[in-house]
Amino acid sequence: MGRTLRGQEAFNLFQQGKEAWNCFIDEQDVTKVDFRGVTFSRALELKVLSISFRGFVFPEVRFETLNFDSLSTIDFSEAIFRGNAYFSGVMFPVGKLLFSGACFKQAAVFSLSSFQGGADFSEAEIEIGVFDKTKWLREGDVSFNGARVGGLNFTDSEGIARIEFYFGFRSCNSGIDFSNSTFHEIQIQVPTPVLIDHLRFDCVKVHQECVLNNLTALHISMRNCDFNGNFMLGDLVVKRLDCAGSKFERNADFHNIAVKTYIDFNGCSFSHPVAIDGIRLGDPIGWGEFGTQSALSQSLSSIKKRFFMEETEPHNEIELAEIAEYARSYRRLKQLAAESDNHSLELDMFALELKASRWLKAEWWARIPYDLYALFSDYGRSLLRPVVGLFIFWILFSLVYMGCAASSSRSDFMGQWSAGLLLSLAQSVPFLTWHRTAKSEALAVLYPAAGGFDVPWIVHLAAVSQSILAVIFIFLLGLGIRNRFRI
Repeated sequence: MGRTLRGQEAFNLFQQGKEAWNCFIDEQDVTKVDFRGVTFSRALELKVLSISFRGFVFPEVRFETLNFDSLSTIDFSEAIFRGNAYFSGVMFPVGKLLFSGACFKQAAVFSLSSFQGGADFSEAEIEIGVFDKTKWLREGDVSFNGARVGGLNFTDSEGIARIEFYFGFRSCNSGIDFSNSTFHEIQIQVPTPVLIDHLRFDCVKVHQECVLNNLTALHISMRNCDFNGNFMLGDLVVKRLDCAGSKFERNADFHNIAVKTYIDFNGCSFSHPVAIDGIRLGDPIGWGEFGTQSALSQSLSSIKKRFFMEETEPHNEIELAEIAEYARSYRRLKQLAAESDNHSLELDMFALELKASRWLKAEWWARIPYDLYALFSDYGRSLLRPVVGLFIFWILFSLVYMGCAASSSRSDFMGQWSAGLLLSLAQSVPFLTWHRTAKSEALAVLYPAAGGFDVPWIVHLAAVSQSILAVIFIFLLGLGIRNRFRI
């Protein structure tokens, strides 16, 4: 069994410096160091106001319940913690707390500790950092710039002053958890594009401003939070953002946010109109990936897959439940966009809601109207598509009318072509009084007969079909105009 250093013996060895300490730890096979009970300021007889463990090598070490309040600086820079490092219940000083370049090969436990200023963990390597139930008593910055982190836990913490967490990770294999914490004012910055597995903010209370910027995560959860001051979430790339049940008492600003699946605002309450400009969401047809195709090509692809049975169906109830969650979250975003008078975003959320709802139809034929609505009007957002549809069917039906023309009229090709176009145009606007006159003139040229004209039954069928299609396309055009100009 290895040796344990305790109390005064450990302190005496510390006073001999880094070289003596590290040599003794290795040569004497020390497996545990326990500084509990040592009063550093008194032991140093106040000759210095700082202590340095810079470059020290520790096995499992305990600093629990120590009070460093009278010191100005505590320096653990470049220290190596081979075992668990326990700083639980420690009162850290108002001055500098340095762990820059430190290496925690196992857990770094700061539970129930009190920080009277900031803390510097820049360039540190932390397998797991446990900061639950900590208190941040004064304004300060907590920096993890350039750190390699397995995971950080700040649950049930309390910040009495303004705290800025600077997570400039080189890597973060797990996540960051602030659940059930209370802060006076908090700002979280993640300047480097490192993927964080999850950021949990559930049941957090922030009395003043809360700012979360430049985050990249698989999942950000802020359920049932109370934000009493201004809230800003921006420059975000995330797979899923969950804000269900949270309360925003002041201004809430969500800007430049890219979400690969959906945002959940269900059950949220906003005291002021919410700013959700610049939100970009994924497409349920693409199964959560950012759409790179145009809306037209997506619609054509969807119809092609449907009719040629190439479409991938949701395979189980879990996937169907996820799609239903998409639809529900898009519906809520549509409501928020309407409340904030963001008509463009409201239309976009309506389109995504329909795309998600389409998957919930059990029968394949029940999905066809959704595909056609997308193809011919982009869910009521396009003016060009109905016009193009009218033009295409105008030409197609004119060819049908020409193909059924009487043999006696086929010698005059140009006259026949003009009459076919005229008849097709008349059927495209059946509600105009001009329709009857133009139709009679065209029929007389295409299907002449003694005493009038003889129209084949297939032409009657084509004319009725074209009139119905024309009314549909004109309706879609009117819908597009209404949505574009909010008539």
